[in-house]
Amino acid sequence: MTGNDIIKNALLYKNCVYWYGAKGEQCTYKLLNILSALYPGIYTTTYKQKCMTDIRNGEHAIDCSGLVCRAYGISNMSTYDMPKHFTEYTGPVKNGMILWKQEHVGLYYNGVVLEARGIDYDVTDTRTYKKSDWERVYINPDVNYDADIDHTPIDYLKTAIDVMQGIYGNGTMRKNLLEKRGFNYEKIQSIINIAMEVKK
Repeated sequence: MTGNDIIKNALLYKNCVYWYGAKGEQCTYKLLNILSALYPGIYTTTYKQKCMTDIRNGEHAIDCSGLVCRAYGISNMSTYDMPKHFTEYTGPVKNGMILWKQEHVGLYYNGVVLEARGIDYDVTDTRTYKKSDWERVYINPDVNYDADIDHTPIDYLKTAIDVMQGIYGNGTMRKNLLEKRGFNYEKIQSIINIAMEVKK
């Protein structure tokens, strides 16, 4: 799975409305009653009135942690539990990475935040990403966040030269390192083969 796969999964829920505690279900009175009982402090009279409009409109609902869980294809967990299940990351932020702060979570998406923002906003991608707005960034080490980088021909040529100089090692290690950086291994190898033919 890649970072852009995460985003594609999340965008499937782009038309959902926001209900605290919802995980992508259809809006029903039964669901509203369950969530109201679980979170009475959230589900005020005004809040429930908005939810009833969503029910009449046949909407589906999700909250911030639900969006992230659906995007990653994992079991439901709260925003508070995510630091226990994901790895903190401090490098350049890339598509699909989890933006986290107390009581809220979203996904980095091409310079903006893809998030289930709240009852008045629903699922949006209108806020520009600012590092100062978030306390931490989390990743799943099994996701290749670099695979979606559009490397230029010059990038490929320079990397092929690095490979020939032994910087990427050999065999499986070389293949894994190149793919981790988002390069097509076969394309790199093809450039190397051409270079070797020219040398002959």
